[in-house]
Amino acid sequence: MTMLKFNNILLAAVLGLFAASPVLAATTYTFSQGGFDEGATVTGSFTGEDLDSDGQIVFFGDESRGPGAELTAFTLTFSGNSLVGGFTVGLSDLFGFVWTVGSAFIGDDASGAAEGIGVDNGLIAYYVGPGPAALCDGSQVCSSVEDFSSGEITESIEAVQVNPVPVPAAFPLLAGALGVLGFVGRRRRN
Repeated sequence: MTMLKFNNILLAAVLGLFAASPVLAATTYTFSQGGFDEGATVTGSFTGEDLDSDGQIVFFGDESRGPGAELTAFTLTFSGNSLVGGFTVGLSDLFGFVWTVGSAFIGDDASGAAEGIGVDNGLIAYYVGPGPAALCDGSQVCSSVEDFSSGEITESIEAVQVNPVPVPAAFPLLAGALGVLGFVGRRRRN
């Protein structure tokens, strides 16, 4: 096998691994929301992909889980206050999620679409978006956190801000591929 043919096969294999890398398929985002009583905040992250190209990442409970789910990871942390203590929940506690891809907010209802997050694990609940807006005196941007054991609720009318997370796992893969190609090219010249 000639060196040129070997290099072409190696290049195709490395680029194939890079293109098929799962870190490129879905994107991870962070989100945050303030404005709750006593300065409490919500922070979290989600990983998803708009598989049906409708412009939204959508998740509604068990029927959305597994292969082909648009939302593959979710975590939310409430810092807590005197009304509702701090907690962290995950994908298994999420029953509804709709986010317009590329929007800076979740649940802002700017497009008139049903955007928001619904979490309920039987002990606490977190809702944001136009659906639960009636819970917050009809405000378009609305969020509430409820502790079922005490019946206490804390609310915010601040929007949930969303930021994409850079995909650092892809950079070492690309650097490694280019390094291998450079090494093979240098070896060929020598």
